[in-house]
Amino acid sequence: MTNELDILRNVLGGIEFFKASNDKQIYAKVKTVKGCKTLPIKSDEFGFEVKGKYFEIVGKLPPKIRFEEAIEEVTVKVSQQHELTEMHLRVARHDDAVYVDLSNEGKAVEITAHDWRVVGQAPVIFKTPCTAKSLPEPQKGGDISLLRKYVNINDWDFILLVAYLLGSFRPRGPYPILVLEGQQGSAKSTLSRIVKDIVDPSLAPLRSLYTDEKEMLIALQNSHLLVMDNLSGMPAKISDIVCRVSTGGAISSRTLYTNADEFVLDAMRPLVLNGIDSIAKRGDLASRSIVLELPKIDKDKRKTEEEIFSEFYQDLPHILGAIMDGISCAFRNRDQKPIIEGRLADFEAWVQAGIEGLGLSKEEFIEAYRANMKQVTLSNANENPVVQAILGILRTESINSVTKGKNSVEWKGTATTLMNKARECYSDYKDGSHERYKNTRSISWAAWQGIKELSNPAAFGKAINRAESELAELGITIVKNRKKTGVEYVIKSSLDALIDMKFKGGVGV
Repeated sequence: MTNELDILRNVLGGIEFFKASNDKQIYAKVKTVKGCKTLPIKSDEFGFEVKGKYFEIVGKLPPKIRFEEAIEEVTVKVSQQHELTEMHLRVARHDDAVYVDLSNEGKAVEITAHDWRVVGQAPVIFKTPCTAKSLPEPQKGGDISLLRKYVNINDWDFILLVAYLLGSFRPRGPYPILVLEGQQGSAKSTLSRIVKDIVDPSLAPLRSLYTDEKEMLIALQNSHLLVMDNLSGMPAKISDIVCRVSTGGAISSRTLYTNADEFVLDAMRPLVLNGIDSIAKRGDLASRSIVLELPKIDKDKRKTEEEIFSEFYQDLPHILGAIMDGISCAFRNRDQKPIIEGRLADFEAWVQAGIEGLGLSKEEFIEAYRANMKQVTLSNANENPVVQAILGILRTESINSVTKGKNSVEWKGTATTLMNKARECYSDYKDGSHERYKNTRSISWAAWQGIKELSNPAAFGKAINRAESELAELGITIVKNRKKTGVEYVIKSSLDALIDMKFKGGVGV
């Protein structure tokens, strides 16, 4: 028995182990015929490697109890070490260079402000998930326009797609969320897979909606870019998790149901979401998103996936070469002062610094990104009952402002008064008793009553807080004054802003 354990100790003694600073887990650097792989010590893949080497020596598999004992010895020993090693997935920053893991015999792309090249081994440690596929070696003289023929979007949205791809290779977030919407037959899943194949190819590129933090946690440990395919809306709880993944925030889970240990991962990742319905409805999710609307493809213009991807994979090395040029350009221009439009300032600065390296215009990106954010806000405003309620109240109050010759519109009241006023507004609309509500695009009173979380003043107040960013984009400000009787809401806008929304954006009652 002792001999079996000693043999396993000798096998494990030839392997380098370390504790990762990212997730505090133990990993092993395993040398293979094709290069090096970094595997979790408790993974099946690492177990197969160790058992395989034991089999080469003894001619049979090790007893399960001895194998588990040997692994536990290493785990305890490495866990006691104070030194932590940073580990990366697909993209890493080291000194003045970015490294992109090709998952191909240890090869990586080294990108500096001057140029880029393929190196045999990066000076950083990349994790090797069992589902990861290799990227082809990028080719010099790349051309991003080769991507254009594979994507079903207009020219302005193509600029945003390229910006998203460039941003996904940034070593650290925040990252935008790419939301692809369109009816059946618009190639949403195909575009999602193309994005995944460019940034972080996988054996399972498209996943369904993650239902809880534990599922998301497992995915984050094994993917640099996550794709959630064919969604029907986004539950509030999952929307919050997605926002934390985009811009930062810890995700946690118990390590086992039999103990109280907590596993915590603070990670930011690029995300792709696609579906027929509107996905980025909540203000916090919408403000992190680039939303592309894909038109339905005519039947006579459709192609099989085999036709698309057989040609795409031939062009992929040249598409990647262009993106590497963009990353190098972003490094060269990183000290330039960017024009920031939204909440993802780091993403915007990175893209503005690098997009001209792909042969695209920085000014056109800024214009396209600004227009996309505005359109998302206007679209969500039409579906957000809180925004609709406030717009209805302001437009009611605007009659008094016109009468008095004022351009400003203001309403004051508590959350209870505000909610009652909103219900009154929608009740009038339902009854058709007011002429001004006849052409409304707002939700009906029945829909309003069906929204349970807005059924009391406290929940309504929280919903207003979530809608503040959308309202600000529409030129509406909310000030909260705390008084002895409670919180007083002061809602302000201008007649010009309300008219602009009515005739340019088609928003509100």
